[in-house]
Amino acid sequence: THQPSPWIGDYGYFMFGPQMGPFTPRPVGFFEPRAAFLRPYGMKFTTAPDGMEIKLAPTRHGAVLEVDFPGTLEKRVCFSGLDENWETRKNSGGAPRFAMYVATESNGVLERMCYKFEGHATVKIGTSFISHEQARANLPPSFDEAWDEAKNEWNGLLGRVQGEGT
Repeated sequence: THQPSPWIGDYGYFMFGPQMGPFTPRPVGFFEPRAAFLRPYGMKFTTAPDGMEIKLAPTRHGAVLEVDFPGTLEKRVCFSGLDENWETRKNSGGAPRFAMYVATESNGVLERMCYKFEGHATVKIGTSFISHEQARANLPPSFDEAWDEAKNEWNGLLGRVQGEGT
């Protein structure tokens, strides 16, 4: 897989996510799954207790994250599990330590491994097992384009299955 996935014993994974207020390596937040829109081609939900509105559209080799931050606290999207070269060789499944190269593009200001924002955040992420150049080539288009492309791909794949009614 080219998608970050530590929960399946994969390799080359990393994590990213929004947070508000002073930086913490272990931010706390949750959402109510029954009130969220969760599909294989994307998700939209609001976090508690801070009220961040989060949208994520996956691509084959990356994702687009959008966050609407409420209030006046510091706003950021942080990455963990990457080294200073934006690479990871994390390995939880015994696979060889291939590098995953990561490229990002954002409307925020990058400080260390966090993008800082004044309001609305957009972060595009591209990944590659080949090179940083390939990761940059894998940066997704706009959120809406990534969402539509992922939805069409899932519907195309799932549309191959035919069921019989009773």
